[in-house]
Amino acid sequence: MDDEDGKHLAETIRILQQVLNWEARTNADAPRLRPAPRSPLREDDDKAHPYDLSNEAWRHLSTAVDHLSCLRAVLEDAKVVHMYAPFTLVRGAVENACGAVWLLQPSQRTERLARGLRLALADVRHSEDVKQLTGNAGPRTRQARIDQINDIAKRAGLDAAALKGSAGYSGIVKAVDQSGPANNTIEVSWKLCSAYAHGDLWSTLSASRRTPIPDTGTRPGIGAFEIGANVSLLMHMTGLAVNTTRRGWQLYDQRCQSPY
Repeated sequence: MDDEDGKHLAETIRILQQVLNWEARTNADAPRLRPAPRSPLREDDDKAHPYDLSNEAWRHLSTAVDHLSCLRAVLEDAKVVHMYAPFTLVRGAVENACGAVWLLQPSQRTERLARGLRLALADVRHSEDVKQLTGNAGPRTRQARIDQINDIAKRAGLDAAALKGSAGYSGIVKAVDQSGPANNTIEVSWKLCSAYAHGDLWSTLSASRRTPIPDTGTRPGIGAFEIGANVSLLMHMTGLAVNTTRRGWQLYDQRCQSPY
């Protein structure tokens, strides 16, 4: 690691110091901010119960914080900069921070409820798929669980079309990116981090630090390189993940406050 990388690493660790307050906030022993009576999020919860939006948002935010906390521990405490794994941690933080922002950002309650219930439907489908693979039947059928969510939506005044939209991270990240000033930065960063997580060649060729290695007997047309982490890129992506997580916390705190 050269001096320039050292500066980028130091800045990355400085950025991650912001996570310490969120670590304390999400600690199991810490008091948790609950939606105040008559607050937007409390009324959302009342209409979506037992699929409370506040719990969904908190889960996304605490998961984002956990990924960032792990990244801080690896870089600052263990003092190790891996080639690919840090970007996988950033990906987990970005996905979950975007999930919280996407859920809480709409000003209209009907849209927040629709998004929350779409997430609930996706979770039911995923969990039921795993039950089918493992042969472990739950206390209720897949259809019974889906029917419950549809009934909640109907009581909340949502039509069937409101629950038809995707709740996948590709759409969630794109929507959050388009709702802010990032100009595709969030979506591009998420796609690159996902490519690292999947071991896609294009991410290494386009973003990793590559140093050619002299002839090592490789076949003609095949290059040999020493691969290293792009610390400057990691710094920028970590900053983006932290900023998006902060945006999620701001929305959570805002929606928890009573307007009266």
